[in-house]
Parts: sequence; C-alpha cells; structure tokens
Amino acid sequence: MGEHQEARYVHDGRVTRRSLLLGMSGVAGAAFLAACSSSKKSSPTTAGGGSGTTVSGGTSGTTGGGGGGSDIGGSLSKMLAIDPATSGKGLTIDLGAVLALTGTGSFYGKTMSRGLDLAAKHIEAAGGPKFNYIYLDHKSGDAAAGQAAITELAAKKVPAKFASYVDD
Repeated sequence: MGEHQEARYVHDGRVTRRSLLLGMSGVAGAAFLAACSSSKKSSPTTAGGGSGTTVSGGTSGTTGGGGGGSDIGGSLSKMLAIDPATSGKGLTIDLGAVLALTGTGSFYGKTMSRGLDLAAKHIEAAGGPKFNYIYLDHKSGDAAAGQAAITELAAKKVPAKFASYVDD
C-alpha cells in the first residue's frame, strides 16, 4: 500500500475511525459466518447485566461455537490480509452499547451483547484492538433510561456506541 493510501487509515500512528469501522465490519461478518456454520452447540450465557456493566472483549463466557483449538484469529487475519503494523493491536478502545437489558425486549439485548462480545473476541484474536464494552440499559425503550445512558457515555467520552431499537 502506498504512503498516500496508508495515511487514510492511520493518523499520528493511530488507527482511524474509518479503518476501525471497516475492519470491525469485516471481522464481525466473518465471525458471524464462522459461528453460524458450526455444528457444535454452546449453552447460552448471560452477558451484560444492569446499567453500567462493563465487559471487556468477550470475558462474559460467550463461546463462538467454532471448532475447539482452531486458530480463528489467525485464519481471519490471513483471509482478510490484515497488516499487523496497522491493525490496532495493543490498543484498547471503549465502546458503548445501549441495549434492552431489562424489560420486555431483554432477550434481544442479551443476544446483541453476546454478538458484540463474540466479535470483540475474534477481532482481538485476529490482531486487532481490544474492545471494552460499556453496556447500559435503556429498559426496552424507556426514553428517560435511554437519555441517561447516552448522557453517561458522553460524560465518559466514549467515542462510539451500538444501540438497539432506533437510537437513544
């Protein structure tokens, strides 16, 4: 990759938002496909919890359902031609996730948090950054809870967030 092209993806030695989002979408898609193609079943685990629960890159006990002992990270790195020099390895990035962790939509919030944890696990294994998710509860669409969650993420200067329903 030429010097001009590389500058779009790395600024001051840091990965840009654009390359981070492109990498996340590629790895998350590959992780999703890998998880869907598995013939092994995994038992569900609870991710997230209440408002303000912090889960670091897949430490909630989420399993990908992939083959035991296979090097998914290495396979993804090779398949996506990830350059370790610009992959964000060693960085820890805080991300917010405002989900329905309680209330009538809690099934979806728990499912979404498991997906985020799995993607973070595979992204880090592929040589990318570690994602520290800050899970907050919008209580299945409660406007006041959603506003409080967004205010909390802004106060913590969290640079990006995931959301369920429409947006908070």
